[in-house]
Amino acid sequence: MPEIRFHHISLTCQDPIAVERFYTKHFGFMRARVVPLGDRQIVFLRGAGIRLSCSRRRRIGQSRRRSEMGIPGQASATSHSNSTISMPS
Repeated sequence: MPEIRFHHISLTCQDPIAVERFYTKHFGFMRARVVPLGDRQIVFLRGAGIRLSCSRRRRIGQSRRRSEMGIPGQASATSHSNSTISMPS
């Protein structure tokens, strides 16, 4: 059976900067970059051979259809084979 290794994990949260502080303090991640998106931003972190992206959850009334972004409140991860694995949060 092939080994599954994660390359990228995307997290949705209330406060991306607080999530960044947690992962840098407790797991040694470092900020790779920040991408501003209007009133939101995506924070990209790297460490332990994994890249994380943290973005703020959309406000009620701004959510898109499930077919566009998956089930609200979920995290997704991409393995080296570029397949996506979804995990309920």
